[in-house]
Parts: sequence; C-alpha cells; structure tokens
Amino acid sequence: MRENGYVSHGGAGEPFSRSGHSAERITELLTSRPMLGDAEQYAVTAALMARRLGFPSRVVVGFVAGSDDPSNLVGADESAWIEVNAAGAGWVPIDPNPELRDVPEPEPDDATSVSRPQSVVQPPPDDQVDQDDVVPPDVSEEDQGAQQPAWLAVLLAVLRVVGVVLVVAAVLVSPFLAILGAKWRRRRRRRNAVEPLDRIVGGWDEFADSALDHGIDAPATATRNELAMAVGGRKPLVLASAVDRAVFAPTVPQESDVDNVWAAVADLRGDLDSGRTRWERLKALVSIRSLQRRAASRREP
Repeated sequence: MRENGYVSHGGAGEPFSRSGHSAERITELLTSRPMLGDAEQYAVTAALMARRLGFPSRVVVGFVAGSDDPSNLVGADESAWIEVNAAGAGWVPIDPNPELRDVPEPEPDDATSVSRPQSVVQPPPDDQVDQDDVVPPDVSEEDQGAQQPAWLAVLLAVLRVVGVVLVVAAVLVSPFLAILGAKWRRRRRRRNAVEPLDRIVGGWDEFADSALDHGIDAPATATRNELAMAVGGRKPLVLASAVDRAVFAPTVPQESDVDNVWAAVADLRGDLDSGRTRWERLKALVSIRSLQRRAASRREP
C-alpha cells in the first residue's frame, strides 16, 4: 500500500475519492489503478490484512501533529492508523498510509490485469483463520451472507400482494359479516327462548323478517293472516293459523308444537329463495330491512 497507494481526500483540486470503509469501498481501493484513498480506507484495509494473518488488530483515529508547530492541531491533521497486538510487545502502532505525492492518471481498464495488488501477502489456510475476524467494522454478519434467492423474493412479493388483497377484502366484507352475525344471534335467541310459547312466536317473527328481507312489503301492524296472504300460498296460512292457535289457546304449547313451527319456518324460508337468482338471494341474506324495523318497533312507546 505504501509503494502503490496514493492519498486523496476528494477535496477541491484532488482526484475524486469516495469516503467510507464498507466492504465494497475497500474492494475498490484494492482493485483500482492507481490505488486511491485516504487514511480511513488504508487503515481499515491494513487491519483486515492483519486479522487475516491471525493478528488481533484495531483501527485508531487521531491527529498527527505537523513538524512546524506540533501544538497547533487542525482538522487537516486528522488521520487513522492501526495497532496490532504482537506477542510480548502489546499493541504496536503501524502506519499504513502512503506518503503524500502527486497522483498519476488512472490506468485504462484491462480485463487481464490482476484484481489485487501484488504486495498483498498470501493468506494462510482457512482452517488457521477465524473468519469472524475478517468482517469489516461497519459490515454486519447478516450483510456478508448469501443474497436472497430469486424464488424467495418472488414468493415474498406474492405474499405481500395477497396480504394487501386480504386486508382490503376483510374491510369490504366486514359490514356484511356484521349483518349476518346480528341475524344469527337474533334467530338463536328466538329458538332458545325459555318458554315454549315464546319460541313459537319467535319462529313466526323469524319467518316475517325473512319475508321482509325478500322484498315482501306488509304493514308493521299486519296480522299473521294478512302477512301470510301477502306472501301467498297455502303454507304461510297454515303456519299463521298454528301460531294463532298456540297464542290464544288456554293450554301451554308442547315441545312438539315448537319443533313443528320451526320446521315450517325453515321450509318457508327455502320457498322464499326458490325461483330467485343468486344475486337476489344474496341481497335478501344481507338485507337490513328486518333489523331496521325491529329497532324502530322497540323505540316506539
């Protein structure tokens, strides 16, 4: 480095020289012609060489006093060197920086040229060197690892896109899921009421709400027979009659009566979907008309 290296800080009137001491910058220092850098790059390179040879080393940053007035230090006097721990001698300072001299013109690129200076000492076998010691000070071990495979990068990109799509879909679908959940809780509450008569009336209310969600308009004050006639057919009239009989009968309904009513409700809900398009059935499923009417009736005095 002292024989083939030249110093430049990249300032005004000096050849361009990048700062930093990353692995890429040190590689550039060792492969460019002429070798061009400042104390930062030369010190780091020397420290790596020493570690490669098995000597503990460290980079030291400080000031080198000028010969004119050693007590007058300025920013231009800042420099870097290394200290090597030699057996029996402790930490020995070594200055790897070339002397200041004119920098020659850059040599043309030659594909046949050697990619490293001839003065670099050949390293010992790998089994004699701790590879952890050759990592530059500012480069983490993760940065030294193999690059990410192309298939993994594609997979991660696809997963990111799928994740975004799922989040957007969840935001769009969540209101409809809330409607379905509210209807499911309402049906479960009606089906599991304590009294048999409440379960029978709840079955009729479930049918009436389903009819409303399917677009069958009937006044909120309509009787069961009037709603059954608005739906049309014989089955709704039979269900209305059975519910009226349970409500006005002097005896308590039996469990079999409850089961018959809810079976009829399930059958009638299927009839309401029959003959409709898939889009119409979906609209009825997520319709909020019955929820709105029930909420309004609870607010009435």
